Amino acid sequence: MEAEELVNQSIDVFLSGQRVWVPGDGEDHVVRILAQTMRGLATHARSSARATRTAPEEAIDQPEGPRADSPEVRAAAKSDIARVVAFVRGDPVLEPLVGAILRGNTKNEDLMNALGWKANQVKDAREKLGRRLAKMTGDDEEGAASR
Repeated sequence: MEAEELVNQSIDVFLSGQRVWVPGDGEDHVVRILAQTMRGLATHARSSARATRTAPEEAIDQPEGPRADSPEVRAAAKSDIARVVAFVRGDPVLEPLVGAILRGNTKNEDLMNALGWKANQVKDAREKLGRRLAKMTGDDEEGAASR
């Protein structure tokens, strides 16, 4: 990956809403945030290239489990969605967030527009949803410690 491409991709990450930049302490803050993003993109590119070179062809050619469009997978997905919707029902933050996501608004910018929220509200709501889903599935830290 060329340096110019890396810089452009890191800026695109913020413009697309994949990462949220909260203005901080002047230019040093911007440079630090961009450097961290570029480092992450470069690490991901190296890891992906390494995985592509070392993955056995059999693993790539043969899908595991049922196909994504199979009736079993669709039924399981509908059931999971119903569980999530029921789990967040009544929560003034999570219920509208999940509704917006189910309507296809998956990027932060889309969620901000759909819900009329600011970037930090979307970020906080997504973090809260992640914590709640971890509790729901038993993947939270307390659940992991008791296993």
